[in-house]
Amino acid sequence: MKSVLKRECFIGLAALVLSATSFGFPTKIGMRFVQDDRPAHCFLLELYLVRNPNKAGEALTYTVDFRKAGYDRPKHTSFDETKNLGREMTCSFDTEDIICSQDLRTVDGAFTELTLTANEQNENTAILRKTWVDRRTGKTVEKEETLAT
Repeated sequence: MKSVLKRECFIGLAALVLSATSFGFPTKIGMRFVQDDRPAHCFLLELYLVRNPNKAGEALTYTVDFRKAGYDRPKHTSFDETKNLGREMTCSFDTEDIICSQDLRTVDGAFTELTLTANEQNENTAILRKTWVDRRTGKTVEKEETLAT
């Protein structure tokens, strides 16, 4: 069974396949990507991009969350974890890829970039990259993680 990260979009309560999503509020616009491997591999992966409310003249920013839920067979326990990837991420929808980034390096943080790449079958791959400076060694550290494919 092949698993794919699919783009799901909703307007109000009706399920529609669109390029934008409304969660019932005009200021809460975003996208939801889902990869459901249950019951075969016991995982549900969801990636949410939700537009933050903004004032006139401000750049649009997005809150990006990654949810992983499922059942751990060896431990016989279920889990449901949501990880915030960024609260004020700027996202680019200009190309075939969706790229969201947030740079907190100036305040001892990290540069975070999330890239969603779609193939010909509209299946998406989500890759998270983080770059920061290790305060102990002074060296730049880079970490790349494939969230879903």
